[in-house]
Amino acid sequence: MKKKIILISLVLIFLIPTGVIYARHLLEKPLDPPMKLNVPSDLQADLSADELSSQNAKFCGNSGKMRIIQMGIASPLEEGHEGADAIRLVMVDFDEGQTRILAIPADLWVNTPDDLVEYLGDTAPLNQIYLAAYQNSPGNPDQVLTQKATEILAQTFVDEFEFVPDKYITIKGGAFIDLIDTLGGITITLENAYDGGPLGYFPAGEQTLNGEETLDFVRILLQGSSGPDYFERFERQNMVISSIMNALLDPTNWSNAPELVKEARKMVVTDLSVDQANDLSCMVEEVDGNAEFLAVDSTMVTIDEEGHMLPDMEKFAELFSLLEGE
Repeated sequence: MKKKIILISLVLIFLIPTGVIYARHLLEKPLDPPMKLNVPSDLQADLSADELSSQNAKFCGNSGKMRIIQMGIASPLEEGHEGADAIRLVMVDFDEGQTRILAIPADLWVNTPDDLVEYLGDTAPLNQIYLAAYQNSPGNPDQVLTQKATEILAQTFVDEFEFVPDKYITIKGGAFIDLIDTLGGITITLENAYDGGPLGYFPAGEQTLNGEETLDFVRILLQGSSGPDYFERFERQNMVISSIMNALLDPTNWSNAPELVKEARKMVVTDLSVDQANDLSCMVEEVDGNAEFLAVDSTMVTIDEEGHMLPDMEKFAELFSLLEGE
């Protein structure tokens, strides 16, 4: 099961090579513009030391570590629940043949990037930082704005938690719906019913969801005894990722490969190259179910009087050390 939950984004990227011309420069060229991050000198020194210690290819023709920020973009519903969602930080260690994935609540409140303080105030949740960056970044079309907003959110992780992403994968909500519909929907089995209010009611048992229903299902935020249950939503997101992968691997969908490639490219904004995507595909096979899944839990945050989820920075530092394999 864990192998099938590596990342929906990686699976979608793996489809892309079937839709490109296999010229060397196309294989090596990033599919979208690389990020430009401001990295403190001490962090840059640590990253450079890691790179120097990994000169020879170890697993899948690569070496060293690749750090990826991956997120899905939810369409607007109500204030506070739009922008970036399903945020995952991924550490791929080609030297050790290991993959670690950290789930981060999109509603986590952090210091606002300087350029966005006039729109959001001094602190804001991650999802709103992405949204404000998207709405106030210059440029067009949507692909460009998505890349710029992703870059600003990635910089937030550098500034707040000293995690420096090398690559990004951002999945857009509208194209997500189209992909699910091209697959003919996905099948999930629920032990308990979910009442999502305006997002719909999902009964217990097996059911097939279309694209819009799937997006609504992963956006439901249930109320627990101590407030919104962000952590239960992680489990539903993983359930949907697994179901999508099963659908992609279903031979009955292979005849739709050209359309799937088209929808995947519309859906994914990434600075991975095709070569790098192939290396990551290889790593999925290498870890063979041994990927380590980490998540922020309720002991690592506090909820203030205004309902804001605040990180315990000491516990977050320990969590990020685990992500780095330290």
